[in-house]
Amino acid sequence: MRNSEELADLVAWKAAENGKIKLNTDGANQGNPGIPSAGEVFRNESGMWLLGFSAYLGTCLSLAAELHNIRIGLSFA
Repeated sequence: MRNSEELADLVAWKAAENGKIKLNTDGANQGNPGIPSAGEVFRNESGMWLLGFSAYLGTCLSLAAELHNIRIGLSFA
């Protein structure tokens, strides 16, 4: 079993490489299929917030919501 310090390293957010922007996405569904929502955050190499938004996605399966969320984020890139 891993200690809590090792587990914290596994779930820690890591900044983008120098000069790059990182996109973090997350989605949630109320049911499957259900009512999904999506959220995204763009951060620079210092971890500073550059852009963020949330979106209502209609009714779909949770996997479709996650993929749609990634597509929305990449459309900004």
